[in-house]
Amino acid sequence: MLCFPVTYRINTNELRPLIDDLRRAAEGALLGVGYYEDDEYEMVYTRTDLYERYPAEKIDEIARDMVLEGLSDDHHERLLYDFGGLSATIRSFDRGVTVHVPLDGRSGLGFGLDDPSLTLAGTLLDRCLAFADAHEEPGGNTALADD
Repeated sequence: MLCFPVTYRINTNELRPLIDDLRRAAEGALLGVGYYEDDEYEMVYTRTDLYERYPAEKIDEIARDMVLEGLSDDHHERLLYDFGGLSATIRSFDRGVTVHVPLDGRSGLGFGLDDPSLTLAGTLLDRCLAFADAHEEPGGNTALADD
C-alpha cells in the first residue's frame, strides 16, 4: 500500500533482510514497517491483521505524522538535546510501542509492535541502527535507493 505517490526508487532487496530480521526477533508482535523519503511513504511490511485493526486512512495519517516528525528532527537536535544525534523516537502505549528511526535528514523507518515491552522495542531499534550504519555512505547519507 502506498500512502503517497512514490517517485523514489527504493531498493527493497536491501530492506528485505532487515524486515525478516525484525519479524523473527519480534516473534509475531511486529504490526508493520514503513519507509519514508522526503514526503513520500511506503509500507514495506504489514502483518495480515494490520488493515483490520487500522483502516488505510488511519495508516496514511500515521505515515504523514512520521514524515513531519522526521522533518523536525534537526530542530530537536539543535534546540532540545545535548546528547548528540537523534537515533530514534520511541512512543510507549498501554498495549504497544511505535518506533521512528531517522536514517538521514530525508528518510527513515518506522515500525509498530502490539507488545508494550520496551526491551523488545530496544532490540528491534538496535537492529535498525545496525542496518543504517551498514548502509551509511561517506558523508553521512544512507544508501538505500537505486540510482
